[in-house]
Amino acid sequence: MNAKLFESLLYQTESEVLDFKIDQYPFEAATDVQKSELLKDILSFANAWRRSDAYILIGVEEIRVSFVESPNNFLTEICSSLSIRRQTEQ
Repeated sequence: MNAKLFESLLYQTESEVLDFKIDQYPFEAATDVQKSELLKDILSFANAWRRSDAYILIGVEEIRVSFVESPNNFLTEICSSLSIRRQTEQ
């Protein structure tokens, strides 16, 4: 994955081809159930029918943005601008 693709994925919402994970998958001192979460997520993408690649972005939180129609028939953003928390920035 290159930087341009990564940045473009940050502006999309979660879907059948994109999943955001705020925290890294636990491995050390984790139970077998906790360790299996990564495999479960990978298998769910692998078993879904699609014609494009699928991505799991770790260290990213999806922030949903709502829009309403203003009296001037323009879309007005209600929520604050899209905010992405990257684990590398912490």
